[in-house]
Amino acid sequence: MGLVTREVTANVVMDAEREFISVHPSSTDVVIEVFVPDGGDFGAIVPTGAQPTIDPNAIPASDLDALESATRPQVIVEIQQGGPLSGGESCGCGGATKGAAAPHEANPDGNVRTGPSVTVGPVTATPVSADTSTALNDWLSQNGFTYPVAQQSVIDGYVGAGRWFIAFKPSGAPGGGVSVGVHYTVPEVDRGVDMKIGQLGAASTMAFTAFIVDTSSREPDDAATITLSQLDPAVAQTSYSAAVAKAVTAANGEAWVIEGVHGTTVVTGALAPFVDSAATKVTRLSTVVTPAQLTYDATFNNVGPTPDPPSSVTLFTEGATASATPHRFGGSSALVALFGSVLFLKVGRRRAG
Repeated sequence: MGLVTREVTANVVMDAEREFISVHPSSTDVVIEVFVPDGGDFGAIVPTGAQPTIDPNAIPASDLDALESATRPQVIVEIQQGGPLSGGESCGCGGATKGAAAPHEANPDGNVRTGPSVTVGPVTATPVSADTSTALNDWLSQNGFTYPVAQQSVIDGYVGAGRWFIAFKPSGAPGGGVSVGVHYTVPEVDRGVDMKIGQLGAASTMAFTAFIVDTSSREPDDAATITLSQLDPAVAQTSYSAAVAKAVTAANGEAWVIEGVHGTTVVTGALAPFVDSAATKVTRLSTVVTPAQLTYDATFNNVGPTPDPPSSVTLFTEGATASATPHRFGGSSALVALFGSVLFLKVGRRRAG
């Protein structure tokens, strides 16, 4: 999601994004989370590829929270003291491996098409397609959207005949300072997360989590695949998101952590109807990047590794002293909320080999 301002009033930044992707034989249901600032105007654009059909029914953020909680990874960091590790106790770390359309209206200039605007709780969503960047810029300007000229090339990469966006603005309905899930459907299989567009309004660190519902597990086909066991335990014992960021940076900023593969029963509430009858697995993947690393759009067409990577691991690291009380890693910030793995610290003596 790229943030654009509406009649510039203040800087608007985004530091986290989570996306639900449910794949069908010839279509895809997508739910993206849109944060509506409290008391401020805002705008955002989301590339969708094919023309989207937007659902007027808002998806409660609590349903995305429930999915996040049900699939949350667990990392146990065991701090060993004195002597070598006994056989069988290793972190298992290794190198990362690569892994029918809605109606629309034509703009008078013939270069812009828009679908019907849909009110989804606190936001209004409008599908828009433009043949050229100039035509899109004109439409955005006429509708009160603006973004830095220096980031024009980011927009240019998504513009073209048959390529669509959803433009978001406040609907006027109460609901500032909250997140809402917006559901739309595209008439094609699309296992992708558009990351480059995130350069518009990105915070100093961006976190992405994707939940992919499909007939098999999935991993990125244009980025490295990292498992939980490959995270640095010395970093993970303090900050799970920092451990993810370190692993991703080591892969030149193009990597995702498979945080677990689950059955479709973890999908509940308003999300449940979007699960295809043939789907059997929900793959949770996450990455943490800086704006400078938002240089690619991730796709997850590759079948994931076999067996399915675990969502719970134990890592080992050296240390002098630490509290043996289990700690749940979490917090109120958006970044931590998306990467709030359950983290436990255990202290023990190394056993002589």
